[in-house]
Amino acid sequence: MTETILELVRFRLTPGTTPESFLAAAAASVAPISRCPGFRSRRLVHDGAGLWTDVVEWADMASASRAAETVLTDPALAPFLALIDATSVEMAHPAIALAQDAAR
Repeated sequence: MTETILELVRFRLTPGTTPESFLAAAAASVAPISRCPGFRSRRLVHDGAGLWTDVVEWADMASASRAAETVLTDPALAPFLALIDATSVEMAHPAIALAQDAAR
């Protein structure tokens, strides 16, 4: 069975980076990430105290793994990655066991 994967990347910004400049760089990361095979959705959230979480849904773990290679090597994503404090990054790839969307 192929499991849908939720990628959770928690991090802090590099010292001196404003949320506004980070969000501008994040906006530029939307197109390259959305072109990755297996991409389903993405949410970038913050807690207001400096902790950010990039929540990305992938079709499967193979898609998430391939995308990780792309993210690290795509020059279009370098400005976004440069604003993330690499020492603070925590990543997890849990499988989605239950999903519920709002009724429409």
